[in-house]
Amino acid sequence: MVTRKHFTIKRSKRAGVFAGLRCLAVMVSLSLVLLGCDRQEAQDEALTSSSQTDVSSLATDTVSSSIEPTVAVSPVATIVYFSDAAGLKLVGETRTLQSGEDLPAALVQALIDGPTAPNQPTLPPGTRLLGVTVEKGEAIVDLSQEFVDNHPGGSSSERLSVYSIVNTLAGLPEIDQVTIVVNGKNIEAIGGHLDLSGPLARDGSIL
Repeated sequence: MVTRKHFTIKRSKRAGVFAGLRCLAVMVSLSLVLLGCDRQEAQDEALTSSSQTDVSSLATDTVSSSIEPTVAVSPVATIVYFSDAAGLKLVGETRTLQSGEDLPAALVQALIDGPTAPNQPTLPPGTRLLGVTVEKGEAIVDLSQEFVDNHPGGSSSERLSVYSIVNTLAGLPEIDQVTIVVNGKNIEAIGGHLDLSGPLARDGSIL
């Protein structure tokens, strides 16, 4: 037979066990909550760091892509030769070009554009530049048919026309000789007074 005292003691023990289990469960729950918070904070810090890195990288890439290399361009003083007012010799005029330009072509075009008064042009009207190539010190100047068809003729005029081109281009350090062709073809002469079948060097006697 179980007495009331024994029943009370057993009941008290059970209540104590239950209370202990409840405390243990609460402690375990708190530990899990704290652990979860720590993990979440670590993840948030990692995401923040990653986002900052991505934004920084993107900003760097944007700045880098917006900066383009620049090519230095500087003025170059050159001499272009035209006929004097009397038509007897060549006289030089200064033209300022840019270092980034095709200087040989720009110089021939300056001859076509003409001089300042009182100097006279040396190339016949209508003459067009078709191209200039430079190889191994030789410049090949390709002019349109008007260079021959519209030329006034005469030995002095032919000499001024030819050597205005030759002496102007020979002022560049990379050019020693000049060959003049028309429509991409070699010519013997303009009017029979000056041989144009081969390259010509600078002639200082006409200056």
